[in-house]
Amino acid sequence: VYHKKEKGLSKFQDEDFEDHQPFPTLQKALEVVPHTCGFNVEVKWTMQMRDGTYELQHPFELNHFLDLIIKMILEHSDKRKIVFSCFHPDICTMLRLKQNRYPVMFLTQGVSEVWPPYEDQRTNSVQQAILYAVNADILGINVHTEDLMRDPSQITAAMEHNLIVFCWGDHNNDQENIKFLKKVGLHGIIYDN
Repeated sequence: VYHKKEKGLSKFQDEDFEDHQPFPTLQKALEVVPHTCGFNVEVKWTMQMRDGTYELQHPFELNHFLDLIIKMILEHSDKRKIVFSCFHPDICTMLRLKQNRYPVMFLTQGVSEVWPPYEDQRTNSVQQAILYAVNADILGINVHTEDLMRDPSQITAAMEHNLIVFCWGDHNNDQENIKFLKKVGLHGIIYDN
């Protein structure tokens, strides 16, 4: 889109710069980023909210959608370390059953005052996420830090079930919180900086 006063302009001067190109594809990222850098491939899929609405309408057939992602990773990952993650527990189960090369982490917000709750009970507490992860035979859980800061004993509960525990959220952009989370023994901390 060009401004009206740019009469006759057919393209911006710097349109061809690499930084101004569309987001890279998964294949491009797998090919360009050094294979020594591991990937957390978070699969996005709509979830039903507790109020009955959906985050968005999913435009793809789920099996086909996951098969395309798995195929791309198997063909282009080389020796890269990869972990799949998703908020949708059924997708975590499907990823676990459709391939056996890469581990799966269940993303959960748990009890949150920041995010509206999902309808699926497996997402509403760390304890439910632990039970689901153990029963689905997946690597672990990736919990919203807000819930872990409120009750760090949940980390121990997950580890007692031999689960790997990561955390995510805006709280992780604070250095003091990161120090605390490392001290209590998390396996991974996802943050922006």
